Amino acid sequence: MNIVLSSIAALNNPKESARITLLLLAKELQKLGHDIRIIAKETKHKPNSQINSQTYNNSTAHIEGIPIYRTKLFQIPKLLSQLNKEKKIDIIHLFSASPIFLLPHLFSPGKKIHSLKSYSKNHIGQMGYSFLLLADAITVPTNCFAAKIPFKKSFNKNKIHLIGSPIDVNKFYPKTSQNSTSPSDKNPKNNNRKKTSKIMYYGALTVHKGANLLFEIIPLVIAKKPNTHFYIFPRHTNIDHWREKAKTAGIDQYCTFNTNEVDIAQEVRNSDLIILPYVNLRGTDGNPSCLLEAMTCEVPIVTANLPELVEITQNTVALSVPHPQAFASQILSSLDHYHSQNLKDAAKLAQNYAAPSIAKQLDNLYKDL
Repeated sequence: MNIVLSSIAALNNPKESARITLLLLAKELQKLGHDIRIIAKETKHKPNSQINSQTYNNSTAHIEGIPIYRTKLFQIPKLLSQLNKEKKIDIIHLFSASPIFLLPHLFSPGKKIHSLKSYSKNHIGQMGYSFLLLADAITVPTNCFAAKIPFKKSFNKNKIHLIGSPIDVNKFYPKTSQNSTSPSDKNPKNNNRKKTSKIMYYGALTVHKGANLLFEIIPLVIAKKPNTHFYIFPRHTNIDHWREKAKTAGIDQYCTFNTNEVDIAQEVRNSDLIILPYVNLRGTDGNPSCLLEAMTCEVPIVTANLPELVEITQNTVALSVPHPQAFASQILSSLDHYHSQNLKDAAKLAQNYAAPSIAKQLDNLYKDL
């Protein structure tokens, strides 16, 4: 089938979850024999150097071999008409938290699928849920999400489908027995040294993801366990505000910020604990990639006990109310006590979100339509 994936995101930042998951999905759908084209948001700035393109706005670029057509929102109908003339469109698959994003696609050829990947950050984005009645299918990441959709009773019972965002299980996997031995285990002379626990946070530093909460948690953990160091891998480079916040709190010596290109999967595997103190899931994947990736690596995790995360993890990871004291207590407890069986159970659950599995679910949906 000829499929157009339309994203409200710009897909410029190589660390952005929207870009990673969409490209991962596109490549898996190609493997299943589909012809894939992507529409993305036009931006004012020159794209990242990893994008191979001599032209940019309103033209074709390529990211990892996938053709990308950039345009303004109001120009989407015209672009879709052009793409359909070049090659008849069978499916238009939209990715946005806002149902309004469906509007510029409505009168174009092909069946329409709208993936509500996350909750909208604002009330404007939440407007227009009634427009989803005009879509041929809707996908949501969790049953919790499905239950919150307005006008749900007006939808055909077969219109809403539970399909999450994909993760790369070829990149994120547990340590093997060959490389899991720590340096202190290899060298008896190091055994008497006090081990510094490596706690890792990665992803966007935003209020919704718990960035403010993070810098309230760190001093509480350090006060009880000073041989602890926090490694923070932000998605964006403009983090002066957070560096200053750490300095003001007197915890900068216990924090390492790293905005460089690193093997993030290896960093996850080498961590003693991953913390993801979500306040809510607005503006983030309804099945957060960072959470699922860490689960796949069989690394202990502490995250928020939001209903959606309880549904995804099925209590295989440590959950805490998003409050500094409670979160810090759970971190301290998890550093000393965790069950290896829980780690394996969490990894097994995360495999349900492997890119080939998600692509196959969508392939079946496309065929049904």
